[in-house]
Amino acid sequence: MNLATIMITGVAGFLGSSLAEYCIRHGHTVVGFDNLSRGSESNLSEIIDNDQFRFVELDLTDQQQLETNFPKADVCFHLAAINGTVFFHERALDVISSNISMTMNVLRLCMQTSTRLVFSS
Repeated sequence: MNLATIMITGVAGFLGSSLAEYCIRHGHTVVGFDNLSRGSESNLSEIIDNDQFRFVELDLTDQQQLETNFPKADVCFHLAAINGTVFFHERALDVISSNISMTMNVLRLCMQTSTRLVFSS
């Protein structure tokens, strides 16, 4: 089995934290990013102290901060997104703009570092 370094955006959400737990359980190293605006650190309680996990709190719309913290990873699971219909209807343009900005920043760095990207948000 080839062990990988896996980057997960939106790691403090339900899906991101579940994926991180699964990857760590199978021996992989995980670097997780989240700004905690929608996710919760409590979702990471099972893995936060695991040596195979590193949590980075940051806003993916901040390209410089992302570049500074971007790991050497084999694959990136991009799960970060602002979702929820009530929030969307209140601030639709901000939501769309943020989601596009986050995705473009992650995609740009994945392309520069030859990191495979799995986009599912």
